Amino acid sequence: MGTHPGRKRRRKLEAPSRRRVSAYLRGGLASHSLVSEPFVLGLHSEVLSHGDGQISSGRYRDGPVRVRWKGRVVYVAPAADSVPSLMTEFFDSVVEREGSDPVKAAGMALLGLLKIHPFSQANGRTARALATYMLLSEGYVEKPLRNLEKYVDESLDQYYEALALSSTENPGPWDTYFSRAANSVFRPPGSGASEGFLALVGESFRKALR
Repeated sequence: MGTHPGRKRRRKLEAPSRRRVSAYLRGGLASHSLVSEPFVLGLHSEVLSHGDGQISSGRYRDGPVRVRWKGRVVYVAPAADSVPSLMTEFFDSVVEREGSDPVKAAGMALLGLLKIHPFSQANGRTARALATYMLLSEGYVEKPLRNLEKYVDESLDQYYEALALSSTENPGPWDTYFSRAANSVFRPPGSGASEGFLALVGESFRKALR
């Protein structure tokens, strides 16, 4: 697997945004922030680069969204006027999954946010950052030089295929894809790993999260 040159260039341009997102997630871990509407809207604001989409930053979309891959429409998002109520249901579903398998919960949160596509742009980056946050808050640790963005870049065909074949009611293909992604990117709690993103939080924060 390899990353397309165009996506490598995009990732380079998004580097400042990724640093801000990392800081935002660290702050959330330190303050034990719950997955809530303010948290996700704030996360979306950090995902968008400075000067890029600032009008829509941290706000739900007010128009239609179609997801394209290789020149064809692979997904049509729900109508914009249904987004607020769908997001209320989304946050309720996150709460309902508390205490369940962390990988399953994070994967379903990612899928649920992508199916709603609440923003006019940066939905994927926001959803993957949210899933990362949920796993980090459960004590998972990113492996050196690994993250969900890189994994998705390396498996885009499988990513879009799993999304196209899955729904929040029947998430089978997506469950399989995300389970492989989580296994590739994260070390589980208690693995003894000290590398990665969570190590930056500091020993006192890691103890607080246990």
